Amino acid sequence: MQSAVNFTNALAGPQDRGTVTRRFPWVISFTFGLIHALGFAGALREIGLPETDIPMALFALNIGVEAGQLLFIVCALALFAIALKIYPKIIRHETDITRVSGYVIGGWTSYWVIERVGSF
Repeated sequence: MQSAVNFTNALAGPQDRGTVTRRFPWVISFTFGLIHALGFAGALREIGLPETDIPMALFALNIGVEAGQLLFIVCALALFAIALKIYPKIIRHETDITRVSGYVIGGWTSYWVIERVGSF
């Protein structure tokens, strides 16, 4: 068994792992990212940014988003390391960390979706 658990499969049972989205999560991620970037490109065009500047603006946005994600991961890992030092028996296995992280991320995402849909 692999020691690293994919977050896509963290909360799914073994019977749920046969779908295309479970076997190829990068396809979903790529498609979502592409649609998201096209939406930003359309918004940049609407606010009057010249078409020649749109690719650089999208590139800079992507670099900023990736840097923010890396910073978040570093902070989360630091918090887990501190929690393990303070409470070494609270987290028994790597799967506990993965499962808790999955629920926290899912809850946070659900809150954002409800907040944004409710604001329309």
